[in-house]
Amino acid sequence: MTSASATAQPAELAANGLPLDPGVHLIEASAGTGKTFTLAHLVLRLVGERQLSLRSLLVVTFTNAAAAELRDRIGRRLQQAQLLLQAPDPAGHEGLDQELREWLAQVPAEGQERLRAQLLLALEELGSADITTIHGFCHRSLQRQALEAGLTPELELENDGALLQEQVVHDYWQQQVLPLPAHALKGLIGRGVRISALKTLLAMLEGDPTLASPELPEGWDPESPLPPQWLSQWEADWRRFQALWDQRGEALEQALCAAASERKQAGIKSKGSYSAKPRLKRAQQLGTWLQAQPCPGSYAELLEDRTSWIPDYFHPGPVSEAAAALEGPRPRLPERPLLEAAAALVDGAAESVLSHFCHWGRAELARRRQRGGRMSYGDLLLGLDPGDDGTLRPGLIEAISQRYGAALIDEFQDTDPLQWRILHQAFAAPRARPRQLLVLVGDPKQAIYRFRGGDLDTYRTASRSAAANHRLTRNFRSSPALLDAINRLLSPGLPRSALSVSPLRAARPSGCEALILPAGEHPLQLLWLGGDRSAGEPPPQPRRNGKARE
Repeated sequence: MTSASATAQPAELAANGLPLDPGVHLIEASAGTGKTFTLAHLVLRLVGERQLSLRSLLVVTFTNAAAAELRDRIGRRLQQAQLLLQAPDPAGHEGLDQELREWLAQVPAEGQERLRAQLLLALEELGSADITTIHGFCHRSLQRQALEAGLTPELELENDGALLQEQVVHDYWQQQVLPLPAHALKGLIGRGVRISALKTLLAMLEGDPTLASPELPEGWDPESPLPPQWLSQWEADWRRFQALWDQRGEALEQALCAAASERKQAGIKSKGSYSAKPRLKRAQQLGTWLQAQPCPGSYAELLEDRTSWIPDYFHPGPVSEAAAALEGPRPRLPERPLLEAAAALVDGAAESVLSHFCHWGRAELARRRQRGGRMSYGDLLLGLDPGDDGTLRPGLIEAISQRYGAALIDEFQDTDPLQWRILHQAFAAPRARPRQLLVLVGDPKQAIYRFRGGDLDTYRTASRSAAANHRLTRNFRSSPALLDAINRLLSPGLPRSALSVSPLRAARPSGCEALILPAGEHPLQLLWLGGDRSAGEPPPQPRRNGKARE
């Protein structure tokens, strides 16, 4: 079977219509289209048609609660088929769906006894079946293949990761930040380097092991103490800025005045403090301020003393914002080396601390967990990570591949690149088991929600690797009138994500309860959350120094 192209339209899917051939199949399923029902029915078909035991099936969903519900639905599906085989009279089984009747009707009489035995065995194995979350799958795999993973079978998961993170943050603050000079500490706090910020940053890195720590300044070592490295960097940046300012400071001010004059001639209102003929001689004031400072100067005074003018005037941030009114989002910077030196003083001094903390904090968390014999949820994923080229942990991935005959992945839109590497290498790569089936069920519209871990590029990558793409188009929750309105609203698709949105139809268009609305109201109602701003009007700019930025 040839691989589907990225632009191919998914085929409409019925529960009995998905081919069980080896390979990757992607099922697009919007909310209310019966994906849990479809997954349960696929498990039944794999047991009956492929003769797979439930122990050789992997079913993954997003949360523990969803896994428990899916286990229950699979159990009920197996039991429904078992009961219908024992007493095939339709009158004795109310509520059985047409898909199950059609599927059982295809079972020849000589095969029914074998199917009953398979279903009984599957029901016995249901309690120990791998119907779990992605982290649960990783945990079980690392326990079973502890030898290949280089771990002990008694793998202990961390119960309170937040407490350990807080301890690491406080230790870093006391051991690394507080020993800095008072001017540095005051300046860093003024730029947002606080305990609360470090906690948020470390929690973000812990929540997504695919995130890379910010790059350290050249020559920095995360295992070396912060104070000497910061002070050395601060002095180097200070001397660099001072030298460049002595050479090009006056030229920078002239260039800023010339740019303001150009905007004025173009009829563009001046942004911030920039004007063609400023009343204040800022370059002169900054030069006087620099002469009064020791070398290196005070970080706190640089940020707080208005006569320094570096953070608010001679800085690429406000310069770019003013220039963008005429030149667009990527304006040219006058005297770029000097402006970059200013940014290194204002922003680099704080960013270097945050970068050092990210590297040190991650390493320290790993050390403390190793000493305690514990793993975090992120460590579970990293423990199975085969690497971009699949060469890491080949024995571990091979053992997982041999264990399962098929894998069904629910809520696939919430899969990140690391999780997809694991699933792809274990179930879809050339080295995977020859007769494996990998079914991915997800909603690409929800893959835009990065806060849940979803990654649209990952979804598209998986779609390109699929042998066939399918979609569930019958909605079992909403009325025909509401679905018709939603179809019209979403017919242009999602342009920013370049996603098309498939129309849905009501599963029971006739005979369902009518949607009763007050007079003049429609099934789909839109609520404007833009305040007094009209639709299409740009949002207001953030405030700075208590004044709205124009």
